[in-house]
Amino acid sequence: RAKRVAIVALARKLIVALWRYLTSGLVPEEAMMKA
Repeated sequence: RAKRVAIVALARKLIVALWRYLTSGLVPEEAMMKA
């Protein structure tokens, strides 16, 4: 069970990092306002 929790935590970090990269690098502020 501990392994699954660690995997989920790592996955969340990756998703957040990817989201920040997409919103800051590729998408203008408009997308931020919509989301």
